[in-house]
Amino acid sequence: MIMISLILSPVDFIKQMRIKKALKLLDEGGLSIAEVAYRVGFSDPKYFSRCFKAEMNITPSQYIESRKAGQESD
Repeated sequence: MIMISLILSPVDFIKQMRIKKALKLLDEGGLSIAEVAYRVGFSDPKYFSRCFKAEMNITPSQYIESRKAGQESD
């Protein structure tokens, strides 16, 4: 964690922490992507989706679908 914070700018570090929190909220379910975006501190859901994809290499919608598919196969 310390190594990551030395490599990332403060803005990128905060963005990364917000995305990690968003993953937890998306895993819990019950919230729309826009609601998750607002709860983790993004004021624009489209910008949140771009940041999420840049960090995770998958859109929030694709992440939700992959989680549903994984739960159905269990």
